[in-house]
Amino acid sequence: MDALSLIELHRDSYTARELEVYEAVKAHPEAVLGSNATQFSEANGFSQSAVSRFCKRAGFEGYGDFRMAMHQAVYQRSHDQSTRREGSYSEDVFRLSSLIEESVDQAEVSHLVARIRSSRRTYVLGMGASSISARVLALGLTLRSVPSEFVETGWEEESLHCVDNEDTYVIFSAKNPSFSGFLATVSGLRPEMRPHVALVSLTDHHPLKDFVDQNIVLPHNAAAGSAYLDSFVSSTLFAELLANLVGQDD
Repeated sequence: MDALSLIELHRDSYTARELEVYEAVKAHPEAVLGSNATQFSEANGFSQSAVSRFCKRAGFEGYGDFRMAMHQAVYQRSHDQSTRREGSYSEDVFRLSSLIEESVDQAEVSHLVARIRSSRRTYVLGMGASSISARVLALGLTLRSVPSEFVETGWEEESLHCVDNEDTYVIFSAKNPSFSGFLATVSGLRPEMRPHVALVSLTDHHPLKDFVDQNIVLPHNAAAGSAYLDSFVSSTLFAELLANLVGQDD
């Protein structure tokens, strides 16, 4: 049984805090591969002790042991995926893309499109795997001559020094409160200096949804009947769709 199966097996035994760590790992397993215990804890707003308890509850000696097992699990599943019949991956992507267009709140999307078009500049944020979607949107808007930029992790609050209520932020965040500090700063700004903030997530119960102006909820890859697509594929497809809508002539 690999690491991903083991953490799933012990799910019912997790405490509330350990369950949050579990959700973060399930949403972005690749974040574990590229982070030590300190980096993973800080990026997701957990204490190192909570992460350590989660690893031990799932049957590992500690984060280092867990991280090594995750490397093996992700590699093996990636290898298994490569053996699937030709064309199945593209079919999964097509189904997910269609599901996004059918299930996402069109009024919210139209509002965001109008907001980006009228904004002085659009800033796009994303951490870990979500940064892929954020970069896709920023590039897509730039290619359509829409003033925009991707904000590197750690520079979010610095970017606020040159914005006001004519600017827009789009945050890609699947499930985690990664930008809670940034949004706390935004909420403390005077109305005339406070930018519009839209959150693109995979859950209607996102911990940041009450601190943004919009929460656009996307379907997870599992909703399209695929267990093989990475979790960021849905948000990346939406980023491409959003850039296209903004660039269209009415």
